[in-house]
Amino acid sequence: MKQPPDPGLIDAFEYHQLEANARNLNLIMGLGLLILLYFSWLDLHMVGSRLTLYPRLLPLTLGTLLLALNLWDQSRWLRFKFVGYNLFLCSLMVMMYAKCLIHMGDEWFSVNVTGLILVIFLVSVDIKTRLTDTLLIYLLPALLFVLAVLLSFEPDEEQVTQLTNAAPMLLLGFVVNRIQNRFRFNLFRSNHLLEKEKWRAERLARESRAANQELLSLNRQLQASETGLKQAIRTKDKLFSIIAHDLRGPFSSLLGYTEMLAETDPEQNPGQVRDFSVAIRQASEKLFALTSNLLNWSRSQLGDIRPRAEPLPVADIVEEAASLFVMQAQSKGIRLRVETEEGLQVMGDQETLSVVIRNLLSNAIKYTGTGGEVGVQAGRQGQRVVIRVTDTGMGMNRQELNRLFRLEDSFSKNGTENEPGTGLGLILCKEFTELNGGTITADSQAGRGSVFTLNLPAAG
Repeated sequence: MKQPPDPGLIDAFEYHQLEANARNLNLIMGLGLLILLYFSWLDLHMVGSRLTLYPRLLPLTLGTLLLALNLWDQSRWLRFKFVGYNLFLCSLMVMMYAKCLIHMGDEWFSVNVTGLILVIFLVSVDIKTRLTDTLLIYLLPALLFVLAVLLSFEPDEEQVTQLTNAAPMLLLGFVVNRIQNRFRFNLFRSNHLLEKEKWRAERLARESRAANQELLSLNRQLQASETGLKQAIRTKDKLFSIIAHDLRGPFSSLLGYTEMLAETDPEQNPGQVRDFSVAIRQASEKLFALTSNLLNWSRSQLGDIRPRAEPLPVADIVEEAASLFVMQAQSKGIRLRVETEEGLQVMGDQETLSVVIRNLLSNAIKYTGTGGEVGVQAGRQGQRVVIRVTDTGMGMNRQELNRLFRLEDSFSKNGTENEPGTGLGLILCKEFTELNGGTITADSQAGRGSVFTLNLPAAG
């Protein structure tokens, strides 16, 4: 025995139709009103009779009210708008029946009968009502039309034939409408049952996963603790290595030069005092750069650096960083060249990006000899900003390139004038670049210089 439809499912289906109708109502009403206005214009200019415009007033009025209501608030009065839309479709049939009556005795009769058939097809495809309402929409206007024709007109044989051609479409449209409504309901019911089964399967899967969730959580915590401990040990070892080895050199130089300066008579040896002062300044600058990198790197490892992304002019960042190295470049006879695309902006954090550019420029000048060239070029490629720091200095072989940006395998070598390096600057560059959503790569050949490329998100 066939089971009756679930009332709750029928209500859900009706609500589904109400929502779907409201979502598409603006587009359908907009197009419908444009078409009605176009045909009204044709009636006025081709037929030349204002009487032909009157049947169109009802659907035009209903369509305008529905469009205005849905534009005002799409989420409310769903059932009212649903009923109004069905009335709008019914008014189209009433309009065409009236048009056929108006043109019963002239040359436009056959055109309007064709229009009636098309409207019957349109209504049958799109109208969504219960069986009794559908019967009323299809039969009542048709019966009133037949009654008006019989009482007020004496149609000739050709007109009767044309009107008879509309009858099969009326019957076919009614049948198609009921089949389509039944298909819509069955499709909704199938989807509804699938959703219920999917929800049940997901609930069972969640319950199954919950049984192992605590164990997996503990396992992840242990893995995270192990990873953090290993990272902390590597950080500690690297930090102590740098403090023990790399800080000793600058401090030894600083202490040695200050001791010699203290023992030198400035009146008898002014040139020697000047040389010692220059050496002390250079040692202090190296010590300051190394300490800054150490502090920045330590902060990044402890999670104290939280970059704030904002649109930044690339030219300002690059030129500010380059200005810090003008004297250093001049002292080595190096040409420092900056080329940035006009108006170029990067989305990033100013402090960390400045640290990256400064480190790359410092390295480029350090490893470039007298008469060489260091350049910074910045341009846009699609949605990215590409910044290249180039030099014509010592360069690196393939083995050295492979060891860059790796904390566990970091290395350093002295510059062209024996400037010391720590290997920490490039590791800091990589971490800060990635914090800003970018990447850093290096390309180099021994004796032919190096190119470091930053790829960062563009602003706008």
